[in-house]
Amino acid sequence: MTAEDNVSGVRSDPVLKACVVLTIIAISLINLQLAQFDTPRLIDWPNHLARHQLQCSMDPLAGIGQHYIYNFVPIPNATAEWIHMLAPACWSVEVTQKILIQFATTGLMLATVFLHASIWRRWSLWPVISACFMYHSAFAFGFENFVLALPPTLVALAVWFLTSNMARLPRTLILAPLALAIYFMHIYAFGFLMLAWTFLEFQVLWDKRRETDFARCFWSAFVAMLLISILPGIHLLNIIGQANGIDTSSSSSTTLLEFLTMLASPLGTGVNTRLTFNDLAESLALLLFIMIFFMASRFPGGRVAVERRGIFPLIALAVVTMCIPSELFKVHFTHIRFPTLVACFWVAIVDCRHSRYVGLVLAMILVTVAFLRTDRLVGYWKLHDEEVAELRQLTRYLDSDDRLLVLGDMTAKTVTHSHSAAYLAMDTKVFLPSIFTGANALSPRPDIRDRDISQYFPPYWREFLELDRTQNAYLKSVRLVGWDHYFSHVLVLSAVDQPDPGIIRLGRLLEAGTFFSLYALNSN
Repeated sequence: MTAEDNVSGVRSDPVLKACVVLTIIAISLINLQLAQFDTPRLIDWPNHLARHQLQCSMDPLAGIGQHYIYNFVPIPNATAEWIHMLAPACWSVEVTQKILIQFATTGLMLATVFLHASIWRRWSLWPVISACFMYHSAFAFGFENFVLALPPTLVALAVWFLTSNMARLPRTLILAPLALAIYFMHIYAFGFLMLAWTFLEFQVLWDKRRETDFARCFWSAFVAMLLISILPGIHLLNIIGQANGIDTSSSSSTTLLEFLTMLASPLGTGVNTRLTFNDLAESLALLLFIMIFFMASRFPGGRVAVERRGIFPLIALAVVTMCIPSELFKVHFTHIRFPTLVACFWVAIVDCRHSRYVGLVLAMILVTVAFLRTDRLVGYWKLHDEEVAELRQLTRYLDSDDRLLVLGDMTAKTVTHSHSAAYLAMDTKVFLPSIFTGANALSPRPDIRDRDISQYFPPYWREFLELDRTQNAYLKSVRLVGWDHYFSHVLVLSAVDQPDPGIIRLGRLLEAGTFFSLYALNSN
């Protein structure tokens, strides 16, 4: 059944329509609770914030500009960079980040509602269920440019449905600039969009194979998709040609844990690289709620329909998603990026209708679930805010001439604070390796280039010291040979109640907090 078949003779209930609007407003207001925090609990966010601070600085040598050079060029994966090129975005980097967080979360829900409306030509309470996906794992990891690209990607999908009855040429002229914009926002979002459009075109051709000249329509669609993707393709090939030896090795998502993490990622679980019992419990609870919401359409006055054009694309996108490795071209956690888009696409191609009274009850439950989930998140973010404030007190021991090495352990808190030391770099100009250099328009100055480290998580401090004793090649690979003479301080992201005797090699303990210890190296 297509959306056009399903909407004939259907009248919208004004009460339910008002209920939809009020539910969206309520969830958006609930989400504003996150705006009270200056240091959001998003793992990669501190590095993005540090980069934007340098991008917005009038003095290229201010802040971390003493150690890094910011030189923006038009590249993919640069959504936030484009935004911070606008003067208003630089008036207050912190305020801008809060607005972007709202766009990434509430925007995902609104874009899904819009995509659903573009397919079914009616407003419904059902797509508001996408509020369950607002805090997905890619958001929790702080993949800023990607999460900001998700709402526009869903809107671009909506434009495909809205222009489905147009002639091929004007439609191509509309879709091509949208694809180019998504490409510059994030290449993964662009990849998903092109796959979705291609699968949708194929489904339409297959459905009409007996009514039209299949060969002619196929080549017409092929040429259109080629025209849409040609400019991004040329630009991407040019970037690859100028890159210095892109490493094409990748590790496949073969373990059960990685697969479960991928499946749970739209619900925002597994943000500490491993699924806990609480993660699984929350996932199951949210899945149960979504199933109840879906099954409620079986009550009198309800109905379920599926947009036929979206069935094959949904299955194909799900298969592609399950085949994506956890690491691709040395980019970690690639497997948790597509699932949220697939989940939102599934919500959009399904139309669940409810009677007035069932809809009102479901709306109240949905708002309650959104409040409880956001309130739980607020608790995490509040604790994180307090921990970062405690960490930033270390600035009294550091100045712009210092060099800070960050080590950690394997606990969940260490993963959460993997890049929190970036706040120290912003506050003091202290040199801190690995503030996202390379493809993010940030490059190290010549005097520190040999010491800059592409580091996803801090090295385990105990293993680090043991490897140093044997001059293991590991240290050479991360450019830390002679670290005890080069760095002035070591930050250990681990609350060590009874310090291991070996940790004394890190130097003199300056301060121990609830989740960190700062040492001054003896040689300095």
